[in-house]
Amino acid sequence: MKRIAFIFILLAIICFQVGAQIRLEYTTPRQPAYKAGDKIELNIIIKTRPETCTKGMKQVKIYLSGLKRDKLTDWKELSKGLWTARITLSVTDKARKAGKLTIMRRVDKEDLFKQELFPLE
Repeated sequence: MKRIAFIFILLAIICFQVGAQIRLEYTTPRQPAYKAGDKIELNIIIKTRPETCTKGMKQVKIYLSGLKRDKLTDWKELSKGLWTARITLSVTDKARKAGKLTIMRRVDKEDLFKQELFPLE
């Protein structure tokens, strides 16, 4: 019985730790390899603390390497603590082996980080 209680507590702690996250959903089909000029559309979904507001979402930073940002929509709150934005990227000819998208949000109470690589032909 003690083992079951211990496992339950351990799982609760793990679930609490991974509560905040960044996820990417492809709206265009994901390719095994990209070439210069290809367009990539993604939905960025961020699960964060419930008290986060639109002003707090301005703390999200997006860095690109070998990619160009064509469009980024404003952040929309889907439900308490669940935010989404759509980004459109294009692969540049300056990319070497892969294009890189890095999304970060650093605030006092949480740090979120997600990096996605787009391999090139």
